[in-house]
Amino acid sequence: MKRLILLRHAKAVPHGTMPDFDRVLAERGQTDMALIAGWLAASKHKPELALVSPSARTRETWALAGLPEVPVTYEPAIYEAEAETLAEIARKIPDEISCAVMVGHNPSFADFALALRGARDALDHLPTAGIVVAKWRIDHWSDLEPAKGKLKRFVAPANLREDDGD
Repeated sequence: MKRLILLRHAKAVPHGTMPDFDRVLAERGQTDMALIAGWLAASKHKPELALVSPSARTRETWALAGLPEVPVTYEPAIYEAEAETLAEIARKIPDEISCAVMVGHNPSFADFALALRGARDALDHLPTAGIVVAKWRIDHWSDLEPAKGKLKRFVAPANLREDDGD
């Protein structure tokens, strides 16, 4: 069994304020990541490896995720990747890892997530700081096919804010 957590970067400062690669998180992105970090800390899904796009906003998103014990690899191919590129990256994860997290960008993250079984009924887009947890009944990451994975969980900061009021 293999699990992959997709974490889209949190809300960044607007386009045009600096080069896209250098955009940092906006105040709302930082606030949203506090909610997401709380969810990750309480979650049973514990990543053993993080694959992070090297852009400023994804690095900052990962830093605010609250998992400093997880080894991180900055993977340039995640930046501006297509969904199939994400699958190719995941297929190279060492088999001793059962749960990994990838931190990156739309549209590739949403496209990858929407290919999962059950995803189209559960989400129509992947918001900033949104999380998708996917599961495959495979022993080797090299056997990963997005369409054979199953959406296990979808988490968005807006849902966590709503839950906070109950």
